[in-house]
Amino acid sequence: MKDIEPPSEETLLNNILPSYDMFKSTISLELEPSDENYTVDPPTYDDHTMTPVTSARESETPDAEVLVDDYSGSAENNLQETILANMDNLPSLKGNAKSDGLDVKISFTETVGQVGIKPVMTDISAREFKQGDFLHGYVTIKNTTEEAIKFDMVYVLFDGVVALNTDTSPNKHTFLTMVDLFASWSYANIDRLVTDKGDPHDWCPGEIDPYDGTSLSIDARRLFQPGVTYKRFFTFKIPQKLLDNTCEKSLPQHAELCPTLGINRDEVPVSMLLSSSRVRDLAMVNSFLSYSVSAIIIGRASNFGVDTVNDKYVIVNRKNAPIRLLPEPAYFDYDANIHYQAFVSSIEELIKPDFSSSMSQETLKVKQLYHQRNLEKSGYYQCVEPFKKKTLTGSSNMGIITMSSKKTEYCINYTPPNHGLKSKMIIPIEIRYSGTSQTPIIKKVEVELVAMTIQSKRHPIPIEFTNEMLFNDQEILSNPVTNNFDTIIIGKFNKYLQKMSQAVKAGAKIEYSIYRDVKTLASLSTKYINLSVPDIEFYQDDTNLKLNSMPWESNENDLVTKFSIAMDLNKCTLKGVNNTVKGLDKITLVPTFQSCYVSRMYYIKVTVKTNGATLVLNLPLRIER
Repeated sequence: MKDIEPPSEETLLNNILPSYDMFKSTISLELEPSDENYTVDPPTYDDHTMTPVTSARESETPDAEVLVDDYSGSAENNLQETILANMDNLPSLKGNAKSDGLDVKISFTETVGQVGIKPVMTDISAREFKQGDFLHGYVTIKNTTEEAIKFDMVYVLFDGVVALNTDTSPNKHTFLTMVDLFASWSYANIDRLVTDKGDPHDWCPGEIDPYDGTSLSIDARRLFQPGVTYKRFFTFKIPQKLLDNTCEKSLPQHAELCPTLGINRDEVPVSMLLSSSRVRDLAMVNSFLSYSVSAIIIGRASNFGVDTVNDKYVIVNRKNAPIRLLPEPAYFDYDANIHYQAFVSSIEELIKPDFSSSMSQETLKVKQLYHQRNLEKSGYYQCVEPFKKKTLTGSSNMGIITMSSKKTEYCINYTPPNHGLKSKMIIPIEIRYSGTSQTPIIKKVEVELVAMTIQSKRHPIPIEFTNEMLFNDQEILSNPVTNNFDTIIIGKFNKYLQKMSQAVKAGAKIEYSIYRDVKTLASLSTKYINLSVPDIEFYQDDTNLKLNSMPWESNENDLVTKFSIAMDLNKCTLKGVNNTVKGLDKITLVPTFQSCYVSRMYYIKVTVKTNGATLVLNLPLRIER
């Protein structure tokens, strides 16, 4: 008999708003335990009048006016004091006989789970998800003890969390929370699938899945019965983006989904992600950005033999199933530099900084000579150095030498772990020498792919980073160690912060939000990982050349050489490990992204060593899925 293709997820799933009872008993459950007695049956309804018959719970249905006012008006404020908004702050029970007696498992299926149908299981650890993908599966909870266990809430969530490694303690922020109201516990009984024909006023006690004998409904008195395995089907659809209010600064890029970065090793064994391969994504130590489906059981401390001054809610049991998310890129048709320049202008108006004295005399001389000789090139990244000849008594300036490359953002496709791809790139380079009759000699050219991670220690990053903020058009006397984001942005805002602190001490009134934003940018943490790019080749007019045979031409009293560097970035290697890791199938460079707390940027670092100067040029690189 030919198998019948199951209905699609879109057509099979119901798409409804949560009922008032679902909202009150799941989403808005308050932090402080109430005196509700849930050991008795819930209210019953008369079939003809549909009015509640009062039971020992003395529950009553609110009228329509109250429902609308409470749900839409005060809900946002109430959420600030709810369990869902403070999940990470609830204490967890460990080593408790009752909590350990609850065996919680999360299983994933290829399609929507249905009663009585054998599921097709799937291994999510070997997959990478994107926006719009579905996560299907079910949670099972088995009470392995010999007595009933009371609980207050069961949540089934899909969430995104970022953890920042600070000097004091881990700082966690939940930026995405989706609740499956059908899988989570509530008094309401609403059809999950379009094929369901359930009674909304029937809590379906004793309903069994004939396929595996699991109980599909949890006791309305909120009791896990001994020896019983409960099953709750779930489905999540990964959203296209985060809610607009996720970013308090309303920055569009910060409302986009970010890729999974780093691993929470306290909860997730490395072996669970992408099967046998260790994901080396170059994240900061003890920091991570992760997504997972979670099953969380919450109860009162007193019901688990824990003495507290005031009875508190605790996490009785929690099971996380991580997924690896690699979103597709979003494109923006606006200029983030406008916001940044306005932000900088407002700061400088307050403090009126003067940083000209910080420039060294040598830099001033080279810069003056550089402008006098009209070597500036618009639309190019340039590096300028004095060309010096070494002598027995020291060194003497012979002129200046510049390296430039056309201003562009290079782009390569993301390489999934264990998938070898080619990422060939050609970078045009021009070197111009202005000085004595000596012809420079190019001794060595090195290319590195640099992964730069930016992290805020505590507060949201108030700007979106652009290439104009990260890469200077002209680098005069550039230093390979400091010519990076740390000097261009962090160093700049450190000076702003010092000036601002001096102004406050002198009696100036500065808004706290502006001061906090400046301090946030001045306190950013960065991590640079340089990957060596081997086997580079040099071309001039499509002819392969050696460095020592690179021809120079006379141009307006200067000597100029132009050549292209050809490379395959997927051959890059990670330095500083016992066994050198080679290739982007082993080094996972997640797509470029920015969020409120963490950003990952990339650039190509080209170093040219001559007999009189070392030139360094940083060129922006974007990695996209």
